[in-house]
Amino acid sequence: MTANTRLKIGIALAVGGNVLFFTSAWIAWMPWPAAFKAGLWSVLFFAPEVGTIAGAAVMGKENFLRFKATVGRFFRRLGFGKKRTAGESNGDEGAPETDEERGSGKGSGKE
Repeated sequence: MTANTRLKIGIALAVGGNVLFFTSAWIAWMPWPAAFKAGLWSVLFFAPEVGTIAGAAVMGKENFLRFKATVGRFFRRLGFGKKRTAGESNGDEGAPETDEERGSGKGSGKE
């Protein structure tokens, strides 16, 4: 199986698991016994997690990273998760960088 095929199957499993979750509203209107509906709902409750994990497993590490980079580019294009330049702040001014600044004494060489 090629890498592109594994990527497509992995995305289909992840998306399919999340779509299955939304079928639970449709199940409420079906004329099935309450016990059957409850069992089906309990299975569909975990469908997004199972689908996403199965999709990531089928994709493999390389395809998962490729998919993650593509989604990241898409969201950056929409304005989410912009890259910070060297002059921009990330909100942690004054945070200690090293063990000496933290005062823990680890790695300072002074005993």
